[in-house]
Amino acid sequence: WKSTKITDAISKNYLIPYSIDINKNNLYVLYSKDSDKSFGIKRFNLDFYIWSDLDDDIVIDDAHNISFIVDNNNFACISFNSSFDRVVQAVLICRDLNKKVSQWSNYVILSQGTIHALYPSVYCDDTETFILWEEENKIFYKKSEFTPEKLSDKVQLCEKNSSLLRCKYLSNFRSDKAVKSTFVYFDNTKIPEIITKKISLKIDFTDAY
Repeated sequence: WKSTKITDAISKNYLIPYSIDINKNNLYVLYSKDSDKSFGIKRFNLDFYIWSDLDDDIVIDDAHNISFIVDNNNFACISFNSSFDRVVQAVLICRDLNKKVSQWSNYVILSQGTIHALYPSVYCDDTETFILWEEENKIFYKKSEFTPEKLSDKVQLCEKNSSLLRCKYLSNFRSDKAVKSTFVYFDNTKIPEIITKKISLKIDFTDAY
């Protein structure tokens, strides 16, 4: 094991001021630079053991519940909560890391309603990426269409209950090799079930909102 300092992550307002993900032989660290609205991303190449700055000038105003993932299509996705006209919205920004030169997208507001939308998260499998969030006692999601900026209509995944937990999911099952998520919804009943994984089977959008 080796210990190397790569940067300072300021944690005055954030319980966990950084997020870590890995994709295509690169390790990424999203971190808070000022515990306010300034963020950066460090990238570590696992082939050449070199650290570099992917982006050291990310500005996200009024961000809460921020999470970060690089999906299996090599898109960097940052999801967070932010207030617009006194309504808390679920928001996504993304960037195509397949291109040598690319920019972060504009804010993609997922919820677009008058009801507070909380805890946005990203879940992906082999080819598809889904963005989830909570509204009152329900959980909704949108499926990405080729890129995270092009999203399906809003679909209800399930209703919340006392047995539903938000948690990190780590698996060594071969069937989960391509599964990645910022967190999943876990139904802690007599027959435990990862509710989030149901969205891979629910691709008929006839029930879209």
